[in-house]
Amino acid sequence: MSIDWGCLPAEIYAKISGGEWTHLKHRQQRLTGERPFPLSVPLKPPTDVQAVANLAHFQVFVSAWQQFSQPELIQWQHKQYRTLRTQEVPVRLEIPSMQVLLEYLGNDALQQSRLWEARMAPLIEYNKAFYPVLIRHLPTLEQLSAADVLLLVALLPQLTAGMGRGLYLRALPFVGVDTKFLESNAILMGELLGVLYGDAIVDAGGLEKWLGCEQRPSGWVFVRPLCERVRAAMGGFAILQLPTNELLSSALPAENILVVENLQSGLALPNLDNTLAVCGGGRNVAWMAAPWLRNKRLGYWGDLDTWGLAILSHARALAPHVESIMMDEKTWEQFAERRVAEPDPYAGQPACLSDAELSVFQQMQEAGGVARLEQERLSPDYCSLQLELWAHANAYRRSK
Repeated sequence: MSIDWGCLPAEIYAKISGGEWTHLKHRQQRLTGERPFPLSVPLKPPTDVQAVANLAHFQVFVSAWQQFSQPELIQWQHKQYRTLRTQEVPVRLEIPSMQVLLEYLGNDALQQSRLWEARMAPLIEYNKAFYPVLIRHLPTLEQLSAADVLLLVALLPQLTAGMGRGLYLRALPFVGVDTKFLESNAILMGELLGVLYGDAIVDAGGLEKWLGCEQRPSGWVFVRPLCERVRAAMGGFAILQLPTNELLSSALPAENILVVENLQSGLALPNLDNTLAVCGGGRNVAWMAAPWLRNKRLGYWGDLDTWGLAILSHARALAPHVESIMMDEKTWEQFAERRVAEPDPYAGQPACLSDAELSVFQQMQEAGGVARLEQERLSPDYCSLQLELWAHANAYRRSK
């Protein structure tokens, strides 16, 4: 039977160590005063009935605290027991300060705290108000070397609002500090600057925006001209990789823009007159809100599965004139034997599909799991014919 009274020193140590030291949030709250001292822990002395029922444990309990190495932390009390008469028993361990807590926890905690103090000292000297921020970032401080901390101090006065206009973060003109260091410690630096400049960094949307830096390229896609004229207009390059934020503002030099979900299918495209393919973006179609696309013939070809049709729907919400290619019932039925299971089907109901596309979507939902026809599984001759029909239909419209 477990004993729920008479806590022994090892039990209390484990409780305090786990609850006040290895528990990061509680440790930080002790250091900042949010969890004030004294830290008081009851030792659960027994009732008369409990003590008599287990005299051996009662003797061990009292003896263990009599021999405790820091007796000044223990509160004792005279208790009147009916059976045992008056006994002096330990009732509470009370730790009055952080320094005493560190001494109680032992050498590992003392050494860890000395490391923090050493890392924080140059920053506290720079500005005492940094202390709460540094406590919140104790794990980060432990990873920084003494030299790294001096780099933080050297960097702080060099950072000013708007200094990065027209530049990427890595191009900022620092003296004696590398820009990778700022990028690696951007969260800590942003909070330190918040102490110096109030809510300016948060209000700006983060450190990079406060600095005025250009948005880093992201959401890369491949751009591939599909005829010689378009290739020449793109400097002769057969394929380029561009960030999608560039496509939001920079028009591509072709009348037909063909968006292809997967890169491999994009690399297998045939030559198509006056056509340029944007491929490999997957679900990233946000760039299709670009105003310049309104004046282009816009096609979309993706996997014939619920996610492919959901992406098509999203693209059409951004560019209502987008035409789907090989995402129809004809293709779905012609290559039925090549369908496979879709492991994680789209759970919603796409809002911007045509009636015919929605019909295919519903068939996929009812297909009992075998509801995916990948682009790569379509025969090249079939793909080439359908793509040529799409491109030539546009040429025919122009000629009329």
